[in-house]
Amino acid sequence: MSVLHWPTRITEELLLQISRTNPGKFEVTADGTLLMTPPTGSTGSLGEGSLYDQVRAWKDASDPDGFVLPPSGGITLPDDSKWSPDTTYISSQTYDRANAEDLDLAFWRLVPDAVFELMSESDRVGSDEYTIKIKSYRDNQLPLIVVLDPKLHRTLTARDSQPFEEAFDLILDLGSHMPGFVLDVGAIFAAETRRPQKPRP
Repeated sequence: MSVLHWPTRITEELLLQISRTNPGKFEVTADGTLLMTPPTGSTGSLGEGSLYDQVRAWKDASDPDGFVLPPSGGITLPDDSKWSPDTTYISSQTYDRANAEDLDLAFWRLVPDAVFELMSESDRVGSDEYTIKIKSYRDNQLPLIVVLDPKLHRTLTARDSQPFEEAFDLILDLGSHMPGFVLDVGAIFAAETRRPQKPRP
């Protein structure tokens, strides 16, 4: 993740224009600073796919009218920052409580029920840019923040503004906020390191 120095404040319209014409994922802090994350590559996207598929499968079974956004989606938080978590869960109740004007935005303005971040090679916990993103989640009181770190095979989970809890388990029970949902962390980390085999001729 890198800070890009832009001559003007980044509006939603400008963010969409930049995203359409440049590779990578672009996000905006509350003060209008533009951040860019390079493409994850083929192998990195396998982990993202596993994460998204698990959350989506749970949502479809438990909250059919809710929403799960992939990394290409995005949200606007109350402080006007715009982020694209690797996976975002928005319950049907949260969506129904949102104002119509906030849902008319390209990046809905609301506080999602859960965000999931899968760290890539370019991410470092403690780096200035990554700290800005996580701090924004906490400042806006997101109920559930899950950070997955494939390099160290660990998860960092913050529930209801409490301190992050570090774990090295292959499964993560998130039932306190997503009833019945157990995240298969091992499958995500395995996908991050697996290279698909070519079919034999």
